[in-house]
This record gives sequence, C-alpha cells and structure tokens, in this order.
Amino acid sequence: MGLGQSEAETAQSTTFVTRMREEYGIVIRNTAVPVIGSPAPHHPMRISTHLFHSTEDIDRLVGAMVELTSKMAGA
Repeated sequence: MGLGQSEAETAQSTTFVTRMREEYGIVIRNTAVPVIGSPAPHHPMRISTHLFHSTEDIDRLVGAMVELTSKMAGA
C-alpha cells in the first residue's frame, strides 16, 4: 500500500529541504498548514532572510531551488 497524498507530499517536502541543505548548503524549512476547503494540509517552504543576506544570496537560493526541483521531477 502506497503513501496517501498528504504523506507523499510531506515526504517530498522533507526530501527537498534535506537536499537543499546537503547539496547546496542552504537551510530552509518546511511546514504543514491547513487550507480551507482542502482535505489535506499544504506544505510550503519557509525561507527567512535577514539584513546580512544579499541579492546574490537570494539569486543563489532561487537558482538552487529551480535546479533541485528539476532534478527531483526527473527522478
């Protein structure tokens, strides 16, 4: 028996966060939030920036997220 949609999404979100840290050295978090009208929670990424982050840091983050998304979609 496979994972339900919510469990599969949680696993995929957790894998993404782990790979961002391990492969790119970027720490982000995932969370589960209830959405009105949805039977299961959604799993957004939580990205926190601070005054010491530069536009280059943000560009690197976005590039890494796009690259890893492509890798995971092709897996």
